[in-house]
Amino acid sequence: MADTTFVNNATPIVADWLNDVNDKLYHLNLGNSDRSLTSKLQDFVSVDDFGAVGDNTTDDLASVQAAIDSVNALGGGKVYFRPGAIYRLSAGPVVKTGVKLDLNGATVNLVFGSGADTLGFDMRQDSAIMNGTVNGAEAGAPTSSDKDLHCPIVVGRTGGSLAGYNNVRISDLRVTNTRSGTIGGRGILVQS
Repeated sequence: MADTTFVNNATPIVADWLNDVNDKLYHLNLGNSDRSLTSKLQDFVSVDDFGAVGDNTTDDLASVQAAIDSVNALGGGKVYFRPGAIYRLSAGPVVKTGVKLDLNGATVNLVFGSGADTLGFDMRQDSAIMNGTVNGAEAGAPTSSDKDLHCPIVVGRTGGSLAGYNNVRISDLRVTNTRSGTIGGRGILVQS
């Protein structure tokens, strides 16, 4: 097998030891099972690895969704948030099948704009959200009177139609909603 070569500022870097990394199994001394590098990396995926900032100013939606999509593509697992951080999202992400969000003591502020007909966390089959705070800090009202719009956590709705999702876990989660008025959801909405 040829050496793996990287080019950094036009300087080739040759690392023959990287050949062992490419698609081989490792004995990780964690019992008697062999695991791939992909499997080991799946143990800990952070939204920060996908560019989330957690400063309550930057819209971290794209980074959070990218982390969820990545873990879903690997067959499921946990997505972690940084303890104590405050993530600001302009809409709720779709928490896809097999993905567990561990807020890890972080706060997520869902800051929906005025007239934004959007959902909070859209929970799918075999998904979970736990260990933190979700704050529905809307900046304005949705244009529609649907009860699930601007609701911080929604289980059982996808694309405007109801869907029966099973095994959705919500635990050790504080849900606050600063919503005023009569339009839009409050708290957790479960539809079947």
